[in-house]
Amino acid sequence: MVSTSPLYIYFALILIGLVFGFALKTYVNHFIKQYIKQNPEEQLEYTETKFKNILVYLLSIAACCVTYYFLGMTWIAIPIFIFLFLLIPVLFIDIAIKIIPDQINYLGMLVGLILGGISQFAFKFSGPITTGLLDSVFGILLGAGLPLAIIWVYYLITKKIGFGLGDVKMLGFFGAFFGWFAVIPILFISSIFGSIYGLLFVFAKKRTRYEEIPFGPWLVLAALLYTFRYI
Repeated sequence: MVSTSPLYIYFALILIGLVFGFALKTYVNHFIKQYIKQNPEEQLEYTETKFKNILVYLLSIAACCVTYYFLGMTWIAIPIFIFLFLLIPVLFIDIAIKIIPDQINYLGMLVGLILGGISQFAFKFSGPITTGLLDSVFGILLGAGLPLAIIWVYYLITKKIGFGLGDVKMLGFFGAFFGWFAVIPILFISSIFGSIYGLLFVFAKKRTRYEEIPFGPWLVLAALLYTFRYI
């Protein structure tokens, strides 16, 4: 569904996006600086720039406007906006320090379980949202369990860790939000994007074969493709 509304609606959405963008920008910069301060042995560096902050604001505004444009004032617009809101800091934090905050993953799982309960006992959301509480629970188990199995097999072969635990928990978050059926396509699509990205850098001789690359952005991209496939 595409919403056609007066311009003042979008002006209000821009203001809402700016408010949420300020909150996200503050969280991103605070989390990264605190992590670096608490883990000096990793020798990480981070510089807060106006460009990064503006990009956070723009993505927040886009999340508001795109959600409303496609979904209007409907019930499903609320969880989709929350989902997009949670994805934005993952991009900046994982790229900067290769960490996906537990707060985001656990909050996403909690919201997913709440949505599952609503779908189970009140009314079902349309689109990609979980169809019930058990669907969310199985989604968490599959989302976290499948990559853990992949990590174990990969470690047996290479003696190296292939996934970060933040990526594992994030797949659990996606499973809670969308149900177990979404886990495999999201993991498959993100693995393709991540592999292409990694190979390009290996061929460009900018990274070694086993050098760690942030996988969170590819999970985000795959989740977005999965989400908007249903809208």
